[in-house]
Amino acid sequence: MTSGRCSIHVAAAHGGMLCHVMGQAPPVNLPPSCQSLPAAVRDELERLHQRLQSIGWLAGPCSKRTCVALIRDYFSRLDKIPAVWKGYFTSEPELRGMFGHERDSSYEDFGKFGIKWIDSWEEAVGWRSHCYLRGNISALSRAIDYLSETAQSTGRDAARHDCWNLFGEAAKQSAPDDVRDGAWFTAGACAAWYTISDVCQIANPFEPMLQIWEEGFWPVGHVHSYQNEFLIFTPPAAAVPVFISYKWQDDVRNAWVENFYRDLRRHGVDAKLDRYDVPPGGSFTHYMTSKLSDCKRVLFVITPASRQAADLGHGGVGFEAQLANSIRLSGERGAFIIPILREGNVSPGFLRDYRWMDFREDGEYEGKLAELIAWISNRVSPPKLGRSAETQS
Repeated sequence: MTSGRCSIHVAAAHGGMLCHVMGQAPPVNLPPSCQSLPAAVRDELERLHQRLQSIGWLAGPCSKRTCVALIRDYFSRLDKIPAVWKGYFTSEPELRGMFGHERDSSYEDFGKFGIKWIDSWEEAVGWRSHCYLRGNISALSRAIDYLSETAQSTGRDAARHDCWNLFGEAAKQSAPDDVRDGAWFTAGACAAWYTISDVCQIANPFEPMLQIWEEGFWPVGHVHSYQNEFLIFTPPAAAVPVFISYKWQDDVRNAWVENFYRDLRRHGVDAKLDRYDVPPGGSFTHYMTSKLSDCKRVLFVITPASRQAADLGHGGVGFEAQLANSIRLSGERGAFIIPILREGNVSPGFLRDYRWMDFREDGEYEGKLAELIAWISNRVSPPKLGRSAETQS
């Protein structure tokens, strides 16, 4: 990508830590600090690696009964972990609604904990900034301290630290933006605990939380002083990966594209903006190539400048246009391109006979956005034969 433009990648919940492919994923490359771990422990880490490869982050649909059972298991395991210093509570129920706060009626009561079920992306993203990542702070801190002390006393602290980073960072890179911190913690803590699993003889307390992710949920967290009150998002279905290509221009045009990107995220599409995802020294060409190859949908934002760049094969837009067209022509994954007409009335040459989505009128934006998301999500279908429109629901 040249310095004169920018691209956005919209990715769905990816199936796996490193872009899931057919068959078993390549073995994990454990750090040198893990070479002295018992073979059974290394095998456990390898199994964890393979499991993480197949996670469909926020894939939905989800079983609430399964989620409740897993949270019960989580608390049960935490309760079995001894405190390494006497300042911790050993029993957590009294912490529910501490500091005089009463749990509101929107939480479903499960005895030791409560759950507020969230069923919309917009609400889940909105709650994120008001939540801690995980509930049960005191018992959780006790578990982390026990993990650290056990690793240090057995000479495995480096392995604990390195595995947390390795597995956590890999999960963070594959998870959608909004859940990256939670994915990092869960995968990293689960891996770190496995490094001491043969010497502590206590069930991995992070295993149930990992299973919640595997079931397709988003455990958003808990709100401030509500210690054991979880907010759980149950995504209705996984999003479809989409790549958005546009030409970097002036502030007004760039702002429109960024708002478009944010609105897609608000409606449950995991948008990735390269200005946040490509670090200093990172390759824009590698970014564009890898993200485009992951996607089934490519959105091409059309302005006179982007049309000209695509027709002439100039800059990042030209590169993306050629690559997207080659993916479409290959017939792989049922890929197709959707032109997003923002200005003018002519598509680039390779899109000249494509049906576009007309985003030129700002007053029609919300309706057009809803229609676009319906097409992307495969929710548009013709009326069924033999039934009138009035009888269909």
